[in-house]
Amino acid sequence: KPSTRTRVSFEVAMNKLGGNTIFLSSSELQMSRGEPIADTSKVLSSMVDVVVIRNDSHEELKLFSENSSVPVINGLTDQSHPCQVMADILTIEENKGSLSNQNILWIGDGNNNMSNSLIEAAGKFNFKLKIGCPKKYSPNKSILKLAKKERIKLTITSKPLDAVAGADCVMTDKWISMNDK
Repeated sequence: KPSTRTRVSFEVAMNKLGGNTIFLSSSELQMSRGEPIADTSKVLSSMVDVVVIRNDSHEELKLFSENSSVPVINGLTDQSHPCQVMADILTIEENKGSLSNQNILWIGDGNNNMSNSLIEAAGKFNFKLKIGCPKKYSPNKSILKLAKKERIKLTITSKPLDAVAGADCVMTDKWISMNDK
């Protein structure tokens, strides 16, 4: 899945660290001609040190990763966008201080890859997360179940004024999630 910022940031980082990059679009891979994901993963991982994948399917990313002998970085899927959230977390800490003291608000679609990754990050970095979204766009039930199990400090509201009250940082994304109409 194409992206200006994701591709450039990964390529620049790798070059600054002394590595090299190879970009392969989906049309350049044998998968476009019917090769199974598992076979492509095995072949590529025999030739490279790490793979960054940005695609529409989290399940395909998992399948690729399960068959790879090298690390696979999730550059984006329909379910998560962890590298973007990590960049956002670094920006928040740089400008606002420790995340553990922050009230972070996500406003928009509560069931998209960014909100899912923020929920997971709230558990890892111990910050309070509020999601402001229409009820029909609430987070996925399996993500909410994980949040409850991990005791993530998560509040969900459909009231915009309640959502922004007390927020130290307000985040959003485009209003139509990837692949939605």
